Amino acid sequence: MPILGSSASQNTKSFLQPNAPTGVTATSTGQTTASVAFTPAVSGAAATSFTVTSSPSSLTGTGASSPITVSGLSAGTAYTFTVVATNAAGSSSASSASASITTDAPVPYALSATFNAGGTYTVPSGKTMMAFFTIAGGGRSEQGVNPGYSSGSYSGNGGRGGNGGVYYAARDYPVSAGQTYSVTIGAAGNVALDGGGITLFGNFINTNTGAFNANNYLITSGSGSYGAGGNGQSGVTHGHGNAGGGGTGGSPSMTLDGLGTVTAGFGGGGGGGGGGAFSTGNTRFGGAGGAPAGGSGQGGLGGSARYNIGYQEYGGAGNASNAPGGGGGGGGGGGASEGYSPPTAGGGANGSAGQVLVYVK
Repeated sequence: MPILGSSASQNTKSFLQPNAPTGVTATSTGQTTASVAFTPAVSGAAATSFTVTSSPSSLTGTGASSPITVSGLSAGTAYTFTVVATNAAGSSSASSASASITTDAPVPYALSATFNAGGTYTVPSGKTMMAFFTIAGGGRSEQGVNPGYSSGSYSGNGGRGGNGGVYYAARDYPVSAGQTYSVTIGAAGNVALDGGGITLFGNFINTNTGAFNANNYLITSGSGSYGAGGNGQSGVTHGHGNAGGGGTGGSPSMTLDGLGTVTAGFGGGGGGGGGGAFSTGNTRFGGAGGAPAGGSGQGGLGGSARYNIGYQEYGGAGNASNAPGGGGGGGGGGGASEGYSPPTAGGGANGSAGQVLVYVK
């Protein structure tokens, strides 16, 4: 009489498991799905379910019969698929892989509208997704400081640059043809050290706080920071005025299907004005204006003094921003020399108004 052992039990289980399906074929059914057909094995035990697995990514779909849909695939990507049959006794080995198929290419985005002034955006016919940049107005910079006039002469400090506006970039927001979105462009700052106005697009941005209301679609956000004004010199022979600080704030960008990386022309923060100098002789030592970020305004050059001939220089004016949301450059500080009435410092400059860019697909 044969003795039943573990080997016999395993053989019995193998006999009860289904065999691997054959004839696996796959068809792309969209950007993220594929339909996989197969033939269940004609020999062996019957299967009660089948699991399809993709390569790469090992994404799966399960069903009781052919065909089975696999979801979550990446657009424009090549895949092969295998199938495993399962019943109460266990699972078969994986089938041979299907021939490679490529999911549908992504629908490309295209720039649909650029708003430099307020208005209304209407979603065009046939479009289902939207991406956009919003940029608030940039701030006005600070005037340089006038130098003093006394036996202990000193020069003026450079003015602070203006802040860049707040920006947001969002992508893949679902839309329908004919939907409308109101647009309000944030005004340029025109009061020293005040920021620019809030840019509004539909109800994506809070009217009172400027906060973003659709964070599930937000790709990036930020703002440009001002450059500090350079310090002047006080009562120091041949004292150099210090350079103004540079503005900061890189341009916002995001990746869109069909376009790759797109970037908004954001101005960033304005550079600070250079400090004035106190000097003797004919050498001039005004501090340099701080560099802008992006297209924001550069700070003015600081003034300097030439004591022995009684000549003094005025601080240079800050430069206005020439890019959306850019801060103005700070004014340069005036130079000074002992015994002569001081010149005035350079004035500040306005920032730029904001902007909205809209893409659809």
